[in-house]
Amino acid sequence: LGAKECVVGEDKMRSPVEGKKMREVLERCDVVLTERKARDFSVKDINQDLARLLGDDATSLMQVENSSALAATACLVKYLDLLADETLHGRFKLRELALDGHMKLDKAAVKALNLLPQPQDGNR
Repeated sequence: LGAKECVVGEDKMRSPVEGKKMREVLERCDVVLTERKARDFSVKDINQDLARLLGDDATSLMQVENSSALAATACLVKYLDLLADETLHGRFKLRELALDGHMKLDKAAVKALNLLPQPQDGNR
């Protein structure tokens, strides 16, 4: 239901102000920060990589125009080493998430609304 890990380029964390703010926000939300090299965000081979991972669903690649989304996808493919396991080839689907049907809640709001079970609740 919530992000557990945030994968960020090392160059983004070097800024003393932005890097510090990012670390503080992620820490408050109990999200693990993982820094990756800038080259991991390269979109040079992403179309070929996604064609392998998506298989017949690769036609959806034509709809992806957001370079930031492609860079993030390229980094995740490398970080999770998805191309190494051939049994995963052709098993993924790429879909755009419509954000207009969702609401963003911070950690305090989620806790106040009691949306998630608390550890002390057990298996109720």
